[in-house]
Amino acid sequence: MRKRKSIRFRGSDFVVGAVCLFLLSGSLYLFERDLNRTLADLNRAPIAFVSFKENTVMRRLQSRTLWDRLQKDSPVYDGDIIRLADDSQATVTFTADGSSMDMASNSMAQIFATEEGIAVNLGSDGGVSVKATDESQGFSIADESGARVSVTGKSQFTVERSSGVMGVQVLEGTASLVSPSGAEHELSDGGALQVTPSGSVETPPLAVLEPAQGHKVLIMDGVSAAVPISWTTDAAHADKPAVLTTSSSASGEPELSRQEITSGTDAVIYAGAGTTYWTLTVFDDAAETGSVSVRGQITGIAAASPQLTVPFAGQQFSYRNEHPRVRFQWEGGAAASSYLVEAADNPEMENPVFSQAAGGTVVSTESLGAGDWYWRVTAFYTAESGAVPVVSAVSSFSITQKQALAVPAALVPADNAMILCTLDENGERSGEATFSWKGDAETAVYTVSFASDPSVSSIIQSFNTTSNYVTVNFGGFDIPDGLYYWSVSGASADGSVSESSTPRSFTVVTERPAPAVPAEPTVIDAYEETAAEPAAASVPVFVSLPKNGWSFDGLEALRSGVEVQWRCASRLESSRFVLSRRQESGEYVAVLSHEDPAERITVTRLGAGEYQWRIEGLTAAGQDVVMEPMSFTVREIPPLAPAVLAEPAPEFVVNAAYLRSSRTLEFRWEPPAGATSQTFSIYRRMSDGRPGWKVLEEELPGAARAYTLSDLSQLDVGSFIWSVDAQAEGTDGIVEQFGTPASSVFSIQIPLPRQVEMIAPVIAEEE
Repeated sequence: MRKRKSIRFRGSDFVVGAVCLFLLSGSLYLFERDLNRTLADLNRAPIAFVSFKENTVMRRLQSRTLWDRLQKDSPVYDGDIIRLADDSQATVTFTADGSSMDMASNSMAQIFATEEGIAVNLGSDGGVSVKATDESQGFSIADESGARVSVTGKSQFTVERSSGVMGVQVLEGTASLVSPSGAEHELSDGGALQVTPSGSVETPPLAVLEPAQGHKVLIMDGVSAAVPISWTTDAAHADKPAVLTTSSSASGEPELSRQEITSGTDAVIYAGAGTTYWTLTVFDDAAETGSVSVRGQITGIAAASPQLTVPFAGQQFSYRNEHPRVRFQWEGGAAASSYLVEAADNPEMENPVFSQAAGGTVVSTESLGAGDWYWRVTAFYTAESGAVPVVSAVSSFSITQKQALAVPAALVPADNAMILCTLDENGERSGEATFSWKGDAETAVYTVSFASDPSVSSIIQSFNTTSNYVTVNFGGFDIPDGLYYWSVSGASADGSVSESSTPRSFTVVTERPAPAVPAEPTVIDAYEETAAEPAAASVPVFVSLPKNGWSFDGLEALRSGVEVQWRCASRLESSRFVLSRRQESGEYVAVLSHEDPAERITVTRLGAGEYQWRIEGLTAAGQDVVMEPMSFTVREIPPLAPAVLAEPAPEFVVNAAYLRSSRTLEFRWEPPAGATSQTFSIYRRMSDGRPGWKVLEEELPGAARAYTLSDLSQLDVGSFIWSVDAQAEGTDGIVEQFGTPASSVFSIQIPLPRQVEMIAPVIAEEE
C-alpha cells in the first residue's frame, strides 16, 4: 500500500509566487501601455512618407522600443528613427514642402518637424543626400559630435559620416556648417568640408561634385545609362592619376568595370538596372604609394511603358439603367511608384472625362456612359529629376445603352447532358449537378426552371438565386429518371424581367453507362490518311485530321484551335472549306468559310458544340468535288474551381478585443489556377442567410491572394458574407472560363455601452 504524502508550502514558495504575479502584472501593464502608445502614434498626422525603398528599411516610433519593417508609401511620424540594413536604400519625401532625403545603406536618422523646418539627427555612421525645394522653411542635419549643417530654401547637399569624420558636400545653393566648438563656416555650390573627430574643420583632399549619394536614373529598354561623375582635389592631389571602379555589391567585389584616369577630373559611369556601387580613388603620386577614396552608389530603375490588357481594343460594354463597371487593368513596371489612368472621348486624350491615380495595376469605375472611349495609363518612376512619366499606347472600347435586360446564356451543363445518380445499399439515390449561366450585371435575381417539355411550360420545379449558378441535389430531388429541359430568366431591382434562355435538355439516370469516348488526338501521322466518301463525284479527298468523330477539350480548342489537314487526289482549280455547327433544332448551319484554303489550316476560337466540315471544289478537268461532311465535337469548358478561403475563418467575430489590437481586417485566400481576374465582394447577410445589399466590391488581379479592409467604418454591427469570384480571360480579352464563387461568413459584435443606473446614496442613521 502506497503511503499518502502531504505537501507543505513554505514561506519562500509564497514569495516566489508573489514575485511571478508581480512580474506578470507589470508585463501586462507595459504591453497595454505600449499598445496604446502605438495606436496613439498612428493617429497622428505623418510628416513624411517613404516614397522609394530597396531591401530592408526599419522604423521605430519615438515612444517605442520595437522596430517596424516599412514598405513603400509607409508614413513617417515626428520623432521616428529610420534605419537601413546592408545593401538597402530609401527616399523619405516630406509632406510639408516636397523636400526629399535619400538614405544610403547602414544609415540611421531620427527625424523631427520643428518651427524652423526639418531637423535630422544622424547616427554614428551612414550618409544622406537632401534635396530641399523652394518652399522649404529650412533643413538641418546634426551628428552625435554636435556638428550641424543647415540650409534655407532650394538647395541640394550630402552629409556622410564614417569613422568619426563628418563630411559635407553642397551641390546646389548655400549651406552653413557649425562645428562642435560653435565656429560657423559657409559653403556654396561645389563646396566641401569635413569635421574631424577632434572637432576641427578641414577641406577634404577629394570631393565628388556629382552624382549625389543615392543618385537614381531610368533604364529604358535595358540600355545602360551614362552618368557623369566629376570631382575636385586639394593641391597635394592635383593632376594625380585616378581609378574609377564599379561593382554590384557594396564591398566592391567583383568589379564590373575599371577606368584609369591619368588627366582631368571627370569621367562617365555606365549604370544598368539595379544598384551600381562606384569607388573613386586618387593617388598621391604616379607611383601610387598612397591614395584617398570616395564611394557612392547609383540606382538604375528599369522603366517600361505600361501594357494595356483590359479592356482589350474594341471591347464592347452594355448597360440598361446603371452604368457598367469598367475595369482597367495593365501590366506595369516593378519599380513604378504610381500610375495615372485616363479615359477620354477622343483619341488625342484631350480633356479626360475619367482620371484616377493608382498604386496598383487595376482600377475600376462606373462613371462612363454610352459612347466610344479611349484610355491610357501613365507610369511614374522616381528618378533624380523627380517623378518621370512613361505613357502607354492608347486603346479604345465602346459602351452602348440597351432597352431590356440581356437574355441569360446557359453555360453548364451542355445540351443533352447526362446527370448520373448512384444508389447505396439502402436504395437511396445520390447525385448533384451545377447549372450555371452568363447573366446581366443589372440582374438582381435569377429564376431557374425545370420542365418536362421542350418549351419549358410544364414546370416541375424552379429555383431563385442571386448568383449565376445553382447546385441541385438530385438525390433528394423528387424527379424520376428521364429527359428534362431547363432555362433561366432574370429580374432587375426595378422589376424588369428578361426573356428566358434557350432551353437545354438533360437526362437523369441512376447508372453510369460505359460510353465509347473517341480517343484524344495525340501524335498524328500526316501520311496516315483516310479517304472521305465522295458525294456526286468520283474524285476522292484524303483526310489526315481530324478523324471523324474526334472529341476535343474545350479549352484547347478555344486557345489553340482545331487543325484540319486534307488532300485531294486531283489538282483543284478552286476550292472552299466550310465549317458548320449544330444548332438547337438539330440542323447544321455554316459558321465559317475559307476560299481556296491551304491543305493544312487551323480553325481558332471554337466554342463548345458539335461541328461538321467539308471540302467543296472544282478540278482542273471540270469535275465537282463535294465531300461528305466529317464531324468532330468540342466539349464544354468547366468553370474554374472556387477560391480556397483562408482568413478570416468561417463565423469569425470582430469584437472589442480584436479592435484593441488591430484597426483593419485582413482577407486571405488561394485563387484558383488559371484565374486572370477576381471580384472581391462583401454583402450584408440577411436573416435567412442569403446575401443582402452589397457593401463593397473590388476588382483584383488573378494572382491576388489578399485584401485589406482599412476602413472598418464601412461595416456596422451584424453578420456579413465575403466572397471571391474568379474568371480566366485570354490574351485578346475574351472570357475563357467563368468562376465558381466561394463565400464565407463573419460578423461584427461590439457591445453597446449599458445605460448608467443611478442609485441613491443610503444615509446611515445615527445611533
